[in-house]
Amino acid sequence: MATSIYSYGADSPLKFKISDRLAKDYNGAVEQFIKAQQRFNQKFGKDWDPVTQPIQIKWSGRQKKAWSKFAKIFNKRISEIGPIHANDIMDDFLIKNVGSAASAAFSSSKKWGRVVTLAATGGALYVLLSGRHIDRS
Repeated sequence: MATSIYSYGADSPLKFKISDRLAKDYNGAVEQFIKAQQRFNQKFGKDWDPVTQPIQIKWSGRQKKAWSKFAKIFNKRISEIGPIHANDIMDDFLIKNVGSAASAAFSSSKKWGRVVTLAATGGALYVLLSGRHIDRS
């Protein structure tokens, strides 16, 4: 099982050495979590309150296990490095940190295309769900 270094954005100080499979399943779980929030917003026309309004997340068994497993890894890492600032989490999805060799990025361009697509989708959904609007003036 291949392991790599993942983070919530290339500049994030939070780094995790996890299997590529765990990262893929966790990112799939995040995608389903965001979709559940979007379904709630579309159905009720208001922002979701996680304390008072449960939502149905359509996770596969692997995604559910990955969410729980990564939560333990995340909490352990935070206990090792101390408190973090909200700005240390720059993305909703785990991004594979590639070494300085540019060839590594090109050799896995198909995989990176999916990561970029997921990251862009996550960012767009975040803006839509948070009610923020982009001023283009």
